[in-house]
Amino acid sequence: MKELRAAHNKAALGYRERDGLMTAWVLSNTLSRQDMARATGLAKSRVDQIVRETYLTERQHRQRRVLP
Repeated sequence: MKELRAAHNKAALGYRERDGLMTAWVLSNTLSRQDMARATGLAKSRVDQIVRETYLTERQHRQRRVLP
């Protein structure tokens, strides 16, 4: 069970890393959303959704850190 849980956690971390990279590349105009979709096998609309959700989540975290 521990091994399965560890594998599950690695997968989640991998998705978070991917989502963070895609968001950074969109914000820096490094890679098009269409290219990201092609590279990941996702639909462009899903890439758009991931980027939007990741950006909003990060913005909320930053706002929480600033507020006392």
